[in-house]
Amino acid sequence: MRQSGRPRTAALAIDRRQRCDADRNHEELGKLEGRVDDLHDIGLKELFLKHRSANTMDYIVGAEIYDHLEKVADRFDDVANEINSIVIDQV
Repeated sequence: MRQSGRPRTAALAIDRRQRCDADRNHEELGKLEGRVDDLHDIGLKELFLKHRSANTMDYIVGAEIYDHLEKVADRFDDVANEINSIVIDQV
């Protein structure tokens, strides 16, 4: 019995579309993570300038908050990398 090639063609089209979506999302998250790194550096500089002649502990607390936020963005980028590698393996 001969089967139609349409279901296979449709499945391949969906796979390509998912791959394109995954690539686009991965690229966008990479850009956002880079932007977070830039904001982290700018924030630390402004925090230092604000607290350099004031309470040092305020700077330390603020710097810790910036560091945690930057680590969260790094983890999102790690997750995006994992998802992208899974999609590549499956397509």
